[in-house]
Amino acid sequence: MGISRGKTLKIQKDTCPKCGPKTKAEVISEHLIEEPIVEYPGAWWAEKFQILKCRGCECIYFRKAVTCSEWEETEYAPYTNKPIGRSFPEKIEYWPQHIQRKSPDWNKKLEAIDSDLFSILNEVYSANNDKLNVLTAIGIRTLFDRASEILKIDSNKTFAKKLEELAEQNLISSTEKSALEILIDAGSAAAHRGWRPKTSEIENMLSILESFLHRSFIVDSEAQSLQGSVPPRK
Repeated sequence: MGISRGKTLKIQKDTCPKCGPKTKAEVISEHLIEEPIVEYPGAWWAEKFQILKCRGCECIYFRKAVTCSEWEETEYAPYTNKPIGRSFPEKIEYWPQHIQRKSPDWNKKLEAIDSDLFSILNEVYSANNDKLNVLTAIGIRTLFDRASEILKIDSNKTFAKKLEELAEQNLISSTEKSALEILIDAGSAAAHRGWRPKTSEIENMLSILESFLHRSFIVDSEAQSLQGSVPPRK
């Protein structure tokens, strides 16, 4: 299916599942539905369905945008703060779903270290990309638990004791210990205290976790490899 010859090519800026936001996309096909809301005179809702093709990687994807007259927002001029217009925000869905956070390049190296750690980490990224924030937060705490076990910390001990032992063995710094304490408490809050983290908060948790995993399992082996390739002093 494609655009027939003679038609004006329609291009719009969008978010490609692979290339990310602000990517030019070719509109292959689109369909718009607009209908009044019978219960509320003068109100309306609209749905726009599009099949798009990224102008960069040529990925084909589907976009659905829904808006409604009741979602109207007033736009204001900078500095003067005078109203200059109105807009109707859209709720947008994509297929395939957009990747919220790509796994780091070193992720594959974890499989050779511990297959369970590698598997859980991939499940966490999958939950994150599906916007399952509560499950992602719980999975992050589980990842720390597994990582500490690989580092030969008794799995039967509490999280607080595990952190203490990691610090005592110089496996983490005092700064990293503080960050991991917050990370674990966040995972516990999601699991037991009904906390529903925002996407930005999940991003922070993943950054802390990735830093811990990278330093604990990847950096040392990379440093040893580098040491073996550096010629000794004469």
